[in-house]
Amino acid sequence: MPATSTPHPRPTSRQQTSWEERRHDAALLARSALFHILGGTALLGLIGFLYALKRTLGLDLVPGLDLLPDLEIEDALAMLFGG
Repeated sequence: MPATSTPHPRPTSRQQTSWEERRHDAALLARSALFHILGGTALLGLIGFLYALKRTLGLDLVPGLDLLPDLEIEDALAMLFGG
């Protein structure tokens, strides 16, 4: 299978698509959904890790000015995870 495929015109309602084309389209949709689910989960995990690291080390971008509402975030996380 080539790295890039030429687009093929979509059939109108009167035309029939072959099972192979439908299977190919379904596989593309499944791979795209899996990529976005796993990528989104990884991104949220990374953001959570970086926030926990920030809180643990007591880091602030501007010393003396807290840019994130830490107490509200912790309350929201506690409510979300039941802690």
